[in-house]
Amino acid sequence: MHHPTIERIRPLLLAALALALIAPAASMARAEARRLPQAARVQTFTPQAVLEMLLEGDGPMIIDCRNASQYLAGHIPGAINIHHKETWGRLKQLRRYDRDRGMIYYDRKGVQSGVATRALMLENFRRVGVMTGHFEEWQRLGYPVARGMPKP
Repeated sequence: MHHPTIERIRPLLLAALALALIAPAASMARAEARRLPQAARVQTFTPQAVLEMLLEGDGPMIIDCRNASQYLAGHIPGAINIHHKETWGRLKQLRRYDRDRGMIYYDRKGVQSGVATRALMLENFRRVGVMTGHFEEWQRLGYPVARGMPKP
């Protein structure tokens, strides 16, 4: 049996619950944005620009942040695999790339690379980028794809 007063205020209760769930997340996002240095922005690179850098041979480190099985099934030649969930544990290695070469992240569609690059921005990394269109666009354009583990 439903209580008439509860039924009458049910929409207000649901709205209050939704606000209680959304407000902390919005507040955290604003706090994170304030922590980012003004000059720290993730750069974007087209697949064509990434291919040109690979052909030149001395570009940024290309990082595939998908899981290992996806990486082994096909990746950009020369890319290393650092799953987006491993980012925090590999900051020391990533700082060398940031200092020496810079990094360009990609994944299948853009979600995982967004997580990884946001973490790096919060740690004050400066030379971080993402490839627009990600691996799906790379394949669609017919660019080279390596399979398996990279050769040493």
